[in-house]
Amino acid sequence: PPPGIDAQGLEEQLATAESLASLVLATPALTAHCPAVLAAQTPACPLKAVYSPMDDFSDTQGRDCWSYLDSSGAQMVFDNANARWRKQVDQGVYLWRSGGHPGGTVDAVRRWVSPVDGALSLSGAFTDGDPTGGDGVTVSILKNGTPVFTQDVAKRGQAPFSLTLNVTRGEQLDFVVNRKGTTAYDSTGFTASMNFRQTPRKQAWTWA
Repeated sequence: PPPGIDAQGLEEQLATAESLASLVLATPALTAHCPAVLAAQTPACPLKAVYSPMDDFSDTQGRDCWSYLDSSGAQMVFDNANARWRKQVDQGVYLWRSGGHPGGTVDAVRRWVSPVDGALSLSGAFTDGDPTGGDGVTVSILKNGTPVFTQDVAKRGQAPFSLTLNVTRGEQLDFVVNRKGTTAYDSTGFTASMNFRQTPRKQAWTWA
């Protein structure tokens, strides 16, 4: 014990301190004034402040949180000769750096996965990539399968979007291009800027 404090006195002081600490931790009105303790969250994929479907585009599934699928959920394969993703058996469904093309039975899906809990601000546009013909496409942004944006893109048209979304670790955001009547002239341009901010996670106080 420190000079001037006997062992019994020290034990009593420690018991008193423990009792007071337990009382504080059990009183929400008091702990509400304590600074938050951030609990570490392991990112589901690389954590960045800005994501871009163009700058992040690669020949590897899952790189920088992006995957390239058809609407059945099947992963596409990368066509090195044309620098684009396509179905395993070519059915006219493609995704390339700045756009995509739907098929007759499945859509083209560019998927982003949230690395951690956070807030996402995204803006951009789908545009008609082949205005020489066709009947246009329908484009959508889905959060875990639920539409948060849907619009038709007519011949020579575009569909701009600007959204702010709260997302949790592992949630999926799908950018989808779907045919209308036919798939002729359905090449569709796509641009987006995605600013991501991690949400601080408050860890519960405990007393061991």
